[in-house]
Amino acid sequence: MGTLILLFHSELKAWGLDVFIHYFTSLLIYLFVRGSGRFKSLILIFLRDWYPVLLLAPMFEELGRITTILFPYWAEVPLMRLDYLLFGVHPTVWFGQHARPWLTEYMEFSYFMYFLLIPIGGFPLYFRGKREEFNKFLFNVLLAYYISYIGFLFFPARGPWETMVELHSAPLQGGFFLSLVRSIQAKGSIHGGCFPSSHVAAAFAVLFSARRYEKTIFWILLPIVLSLAVSIVYTRYHYAVDSVAGAMVGVACFFLGEKISRKWED
Repeated sequence: MGTLILLFHSELKAWGLDVFIHYFTSLLIYLFVRGSGRFKSLILIFLRDWYPVLLLAPMFEELGRITTILFPYWAEVPLMRLDYLLFGVHPTVWFGQHARPWLTEYMEFSYFMYFLLIPIGGFPLYFRGKREEFNKFLFNVLLAYYISYIGFLFFPARGPWETMVELHSAPLQGGFFLSLVRSIQAKGSIHGGCFPSSHVAAAFAVLFSARRYEKTIFWILLPIVLSLAVSIVYTRYHYAVDSVAGAMVGVACFFLGEKISRKWED
């Protein structure tokens, strides 16, 4: 990301500072990892193993500033048309016509569970000492995130909550989880970042990795992940094709990640 900003910074202010922060942070991570073999503190060891997850949020936020850095246009119209071609309706509008407060609340709950998927899938492996399985699990999931983030840059698109407001006749009605997710989105949503859905990509990478390494967790997560794939459309954050593409990326990254891990071990 630092190199992209260095090469394509014409629309960015203070781009030099951005580049410096990226390269300096990369250097700190390199030194931190190189020195991790001498760590005695459990907190430092935990940070060494989990720091990539902690970087996902600031990376996602920065993508909101640089989504159009490579291609200075918005590309959501083809997604809207493909949705209509495949389903005969705009899925977010159709869901809005059939929305119920209890269903909205369940969909928002499913969406909220996205924020817990990595701990749910990773903690059992990590704290039971299955470090090799944990490393593979985390590699698969991070690969899904990074591929999705690259997709944002090559296909910058805004979600239905921005582009189809006039077609959504009424706001969704819910309760606690609706308010909770809206509060999170108010602070963490970005312009762009639609295709493919990184939420669904990461969720399916977590799900398939759990199936390989922790079957009990897989069965717990299965209904949550399937509901999440629907909820991102129901809640108007994504087009249906974003969800489908995200699922494909997540599954592909699981198999690709497993193959890379085997090559690395050899």
